[in-house]
Amino acid sequence: MNVIKKLLLVVGALFFMYLSYIGMYLLTQKYSFSIGNSIAENINQKNILSLKIGMNEEDVVKILGEPIDIIKYTKKEYPNYGAFETFIYGKTGFFDGGIEVNLAIQDKKLKQISLDNYDVSFYFCSKENCPKIIDNKIFNHWINK
Repeated sequence: MNVIKKLLLVVGALFFMYLSYIGMYLLTQKYSFSIGNSIAENINQKNILSLKIGMNEEDVVKILGEPIDIIKYTKKEYPNYGAFETFIYGKTGFFDGGIEVNLAIQDKKLKQISLDNYDVSFYFCSKENCPKIIDNKIFNHWINK
């Protein structure tokens, strides 16, 4: 009888931990934008759509403000593209929730813009195709007007 009580106690504790994990996961998915997602203050539809490929880095910073982070890549890392920098204006939160806002800057000029949700682009801008709103619903949901 004592073994059965201990077994039920262990099973109950494991079940409670499982329910807690599922609850936190679902909450984080639903409210991921407010839990850990960082977006620069000037990110809005008007500012994003006003960016043009080939713009000077200084003009980009005038429109969007200073990036949250800058990652520098060397020509050795990307021999086909050469050295460039990624200006990060949005970082995802827990469980990769929220959006990423990345601008590629090469030779002090804007080369590419990418807005992603769960590593899937919903807005992309490059020399070949700009602006390209891939998913209007997601764009309107995540980027204020």
